[in-house]
This record gives sequence, C-alpha cells and structure tokens, in this order.
Amino acid sequence: MNQILNSGKVIFMAMLLIWSHQGLCQKGYLPGYVVQQSGDTVRGLLRFDSESRNASPCYFKQTEDAQPQTYTPGQITSFRFTNDAYFISRSIGRSADVFLEVVIRSHMTLYKFGDIFFLEKADSAFFELSDDTEVLMVEGQNVRKKSRNYVRLLNLLMADCLEATRKIPTIPFREKPLIKLVLLYNTCVGHENKFYRSQMPQ
Repeated sequence: MNQILNSGKVIFMAMLLIWSHQGLCQKGYLPGYVVQQSGDTVRGLLRFDSESRNASPCYFKQTEDAQPQTYTPGQITSFRFTNDAYFISRSIGRSADVFLEVVIRSHMTLYKFGDIFFLEKADSAFFELSDDTEVLMVEGQNVRKKSRNYVRLLNLLMADCLEATRKIPTIPFREKPLIKLVLLYNTCVGHENKFYRSQMPQ
C-alpha cells in the first residue's frame, strides 16, 4: 500500500514539473514579483514569452483581471517568476540597460541574455563568453572556423579548480554544459550555488 502511495506521489511531482515546463514554453502570465527602485517587492503575475525570452520588456499585473504594466530595464531593479527564472536590470556595454537572467549566483555567477552568456567572478570583472566564427585562409581558400574564445576565458577564470579545468577543453558552447561547469567550479572552490530555475534546460 505504501509503495502505491509513494509511486502516486512521484507521478504527481513529475506531472507538476511537466506542467511548469510547458507553462514556461508558451506565452502567458505566471506568478512572480517585481522589485521596484525603492526596494519594495510587489507580487502578482508576470508574462513569459519563450520566443523573446528576456529581450522584451517586463509585463506585470497584480491580479488576473488587472491591466498589465510595462517595465523597461532601469524602471525596476529585478523581477522573478516564483521559484523560477530571475532577471535583473543591468548594463552589458550596450546603449541601454537590459534584463539579464541570473542563472547561477555564487563565487562565479552565470548570466544569460538571449543566446549570450556572461561570467562574473567575485574577485574579477564582468566577462562575455563568445564563440565567434573566424574566417581563415587555408591553401588559398576561406575556411570558416569557430574561435572557441570562451575556452581560453574559462581556463583563465577557473584556474584555481583542477577538476573544472580538466573538463573545459571538451565543453561545447551550449547552455546546459556551461551551467554544469559553473556549478562544478563553485562547489570545487567551496562555495554554495544558487540555481534559480525550477529545472535544468534540456
């Protein structure tokens, strides 16, 4: 009997995770909050649009029937979906501030803006990870090749963790492997990780 009840609980939790993931893969309003410039937290509903992710303004309403308010970066300091994705207003060297997702916060913090990743280490500056395409001349022909500049930067920033540096040469420039690497590094150097999302990306 207990085994049946436990199995039922596992299935129920799995269904909740699936529903949560499906909710974040569509347009709609989900529970969350905004933090105003005054420091006040206002709870309500946030619109999530998986197509534009954090490149769009923040749409917020306090109740289901209320008219949504539109916030651009700088008008609020941050917003977060309940127990899920967290965004802050920050400059990344562009003409205007953006809403930057804080994926992991720790000794080394991982940020994401669209398809761009940033790292910030406690004792260093704010760095953009890149894997630009380079055009090289090989035997008289142009050959396109990925720069893998992010590998050199990761080696520099994670030099104090041998376990992490051993994995860096084979790390692809994709979200999930980068998340796992940063989680590993922070644990390696004795710091706890704050992972904001409800689940790891596919």
